[in-house]
Amino acid sequence: QEIFEMFSHHIFSSSFREKVFREKGYMKRVGFNESQDLSDIYSFVNGVKIDKSSSSSTSSYLYFRGANPSILSNFLNDLILEANKATFKDLKQIEANLIETQVKVLSTEINRREKIEKDKINLKIDQLKTHLSVAKKAKMNDMELEKISVVFENLPVNIHEKDFLYNASEVSSTFPLWYLFGEDFINLEIEQLISINDPTNSKILSLKAAVESINCFDINLG
Repeated sequence: QEIFEMFSHHIFSSSFREKVFREKGYMKRVGFNESQDLSDIYSFVNGVKIDKSSSSSTSSYLYFRGANPSILSNFLNDLILEANKATFKDLKQIEANLIETQVKVLSTEINRREKIEKDKINLKIDQLKTHLSVAKKAKMNDMELEKISVVFENLPVNIHEKDFLYNASEVSSTFPLWYLFGEDFINLEIEQLISINDPTNSKILSLKAAVESINCFDINLG
């Protein structure tokens, strides 16, 4: 029903009828010249009517009365053909707009989640800098294996390697990072965190894959 309404909008638009009338050469065929008054053109193109008596919810009939049946029939055929093309173009534009909206929504969510990840990294860096400052003052430069063994004994078995240093600080207040790892190791961790230009996680990767999939969709094949 919505598609038919879009089609009807074109069919019963005076400006659309005039466009078809001019582009399909009916000015010459009817005997009008380019300087012809628009009222004369509209008196012709607006002769297209819908037969409401024979129309139903599933079909409609157009008719055109005049002196030259061949021209009138051809104009009706061209009008319907061009209205079909215009409706298809409208549908493609609607689909393109929906795709653009989906991409914008997903991109906004990606940016939001990336900011959260960046904020997490910045928080880790700030916390590590605090430990680094203490390590420098205490002249703790080397990491001792005996101390690290205590960390491994107390960390959860499923801890991820990249979160090892950060979570190690929560093992015990008796063994803070600056004491366990020393200045050099903490410095390396800070440098590694600073070098992360594109923080991500599984959800961000999934969202980016969705955007890529949508962008690869060709509406001309739909």
